[in-house]
Amino acid sequence: MKNVVGAFVLSLLLASTANAQGLPEQSLWKNTKGSLLLITKADKEKNSFSGTFVNYAAGYACNGVPVRITGTISGNDVSMVANFEPCAATITIFKGTLSGSSLNITFDLRYVDKNHTFQQAQGSDVFTKQN
Repeated sequence: MKNVVGAFVLSLLLASTANAQGLPEQSLWKNTKGSLLLITKADKEKNSFSGTFVNYAAGYACNGVPVRITGTISGNDVSMVANFEPCAATITIFKGTLSGSSLNITFDLRYVDKNHTFQQAQGSDVFTKQN
């Protein structure tokens, strides 16, 4: 019985360590469209993180402009939000799954076009850890 309890506790410790290290501070991630995600702060107690997102995807506003991103991580599930207000009336919600050095995400981009009409774009992408 002691061995079973010991194995269970060890597995919990290893799982929490892996999750805490999943999006470590100062980690740099790049997606297939060339955009960058830099995690600058990770709060393990609150399962939250913040950092900077720089969009380099063609055809989107704010290309090359760094914006703040905040998010949460629960197990391997990641959610984050980027507000592009400094250069456009755009907000993007990312949701995905972390697997080793890959973060597979879907995104929901909401913005106001030049005619002041709400628009929406959705898609998916993969971020790969660079460091």
